[in-house]
Amino acid sequence: MKMAELTPNVSVGGIFFGDSIENYDKRQFEYESDILSRAYQSYSFADIPVTACVEDGRIESITCETECVWQGTNLINLEYDAFVVIYPQKPDKIDRLTVMQEDGSDGEEQDVYDYDELGLLLWVFENKIVTVIASACEEE
Repeated sequence: MKMAELTPNVSVGGIFFGDSIENYDKRQFEYESDILSRAYQSYSFADIPVTACVEDGRIESITCETECVWQGTNLINLEYDAFVVIYPQKPDKIDRLTVMQEDGSDGEEQDVYDYDELGLLLWVFENKIVTVIASACEEE
């Protein structure tokens, strides 16, 4: 399995933001139906532990829930306080959101830290990063 190495605003694990999903070998990913959102399509890759969110055939963001390696450190399960040591800039926005369970019921509340410059959303539960959503930073 390939490592889900993050290059901010460019790629995760060799999957590039803005690329056509058609550029990737169909044997390497599986389409997932997303019941909650019809705005995009999700593709899970067999050899990289990530899910690509695709809109109009282009990769818009990549979600990491088991591995996201940046500067030699896996961000998943890293304490948020340790991330701040690696990247001491303040987040552009902080939200607290309730994550729904698979059955549609309310689940746990997570803090979401938005780092626009890096194109990262860090989802944090009990001070640990549990999900990273990476995308290309959009110029204003």
